[in-house]
Amino acid sequence: MPNPAHRHGARGRHLSSRTRITEVILHLLARAPAGTLEQQLSHALAQVTGAYSLTILTPDAMYAVRDPSGFRPLSLGRLADSWVVASETCALDLIEAKFERE
Repeated sequence: MPNPAHRHGARGRHLSSRTRITEVILHLLARAPAGTLEQQLSHALAQVTGAYSLTILTPDAMYAVRDPSGFRPLSLGRLADSWVVASETCALDLIEAKFERE
């Protein structure tokens, strides 16, 4: 994973955080080759090691991603006809969503 402690990326971009992997992922996503968002995410996340989970909302979709090792929890549930994502299953219980899987 690019070291976020190095406050300047390979192209001279200034990172405002030393520890937020989200910012590193956003910079990698911005530098990904053109393509669909799924292709760009795949390209960016292939360069990252470590623990992370994130959700991305677009006008048409919701993307939920966690690190390949599953160190950061991310639970998928259903609430009526909608998908919901939470970092813990107890959050799904609070809104009476049905847990589907990690």
